Amino acid sequence: MLTFALSLAAHATPPLASADAAAGRDDDAVDAIAPLAPDDPTGAPVVFGTREEGYPSTVALGLAGQIFCSGSVIAPRVVLTAAHCVSGEIPTDAVVNYASIYFGAEAADPDDRIAITGAIPHPGWVPLSGLDLGENDLAVVFLEDDAPVDPVWPRVEPLKPRRDTGTDVVSVGFGLDEIGRSGVKKSATLHIDEIDDVFLVSYSAGNTDNANVCSGDSGGPQYHVEEDGTLSQWSVHTFADANCRFESGSTRVDTQIDWILEQVADEQGTSDRCEIFGQYGDGTCDWDCDKTDPDCLPTFFAPTPTGCDTGHGASLAGVALALAALRRRRQGVPAKATTIENRRRSPSST
Repeated sequence: MLTFALSLAAHATPPLASADAAAGRDDDAVDAIAPLAPDDPTGAPVVFGTREEGYPSTVALGLAGQIFCSGSVIAPRVVLTAAHCVSGEIPTDAVVNYASIYFGAEAADPDDRIAITGAIPHPGWVPLSGLDLGENDLAVVFLEDDAPVDPVWPRVEPLKPRRDTGTDVVSVGFGLDEIGRSGVKKSATLHIDEIDDVFLVSYSAGNTDNANVCSGDSGGPQYHVEEDGTLSQWSVHTFADANCRFESGSTRVDTQIDWILEQVADEQGTSDRCEIFGQYGDGTCDWDCDKTDPDCLPTFFAPTPTGCDTGHGASLAGVALALAALRRRRQGVPAKATTIENRRRSPSST
């Protein structure tokens, strides 16, 4: 699937374009931008995935057509990605002034490309360093124009480790494949083996074809298919082992949902999903909107064309209150979980 090559902590390199993309640059420039590829790209597969024409909300972050990270559209002008994609060794100013968001299955032949007007890493971001996996590896990127795809909303309810460990999610990204190529969208179903306070962890051995994420998949989404068939983004790709052959960790979005929605509100003028997606009064009852969806009000409570009112207004008020009570409330308190153990391998950001 996606191959997220993680740079070794001892030789941290930004998650930029593939080594081929660095051709023509001087040696110092190559050392600065080329991610670490698998030790033996022609040998055993690192991570296998499937070329993906779907999941249009998954996008690539690139410079001059060369991909350095992935991301996901969560609102018309907001892309969610990893903090290490827009800060640190890749300066935020460079991302804003020179990078673009690429839509479609191939960055080299995008369906569309939109300029970036702003990028904000999470203020509590702690970079991966040595055996310290860091935390809050999240960032938002703002688009010059509305995205030409439907957004996928991040999960707002807290994950429950005991219940949600063992769940399958779909990882999507433009990172390195098993032979060291990047820039093509791929997807793979990953099994969540551990959930701690910060990460969703997946071990390659439990995934079909040992799939996992690698360099360039950083910032990409892990989607969960809900019972009604809709997608919800559960996490953002953050790290994997140095060869993309053993494990990966993705930052949970539910624990930082308040910060994410604050950024959405600043850019879109509201953090109400149903307002952003135009779901109020669209003919379908959405029970989990921030406000009562008019489509959810029973038609039999509508006033009848008679000469007197027999109390329908009071009934409507009661229904509205009941609907408000049933709506799911946003929660941002992270569930407690056992921290990840056995960190003998040197992790690295994707």
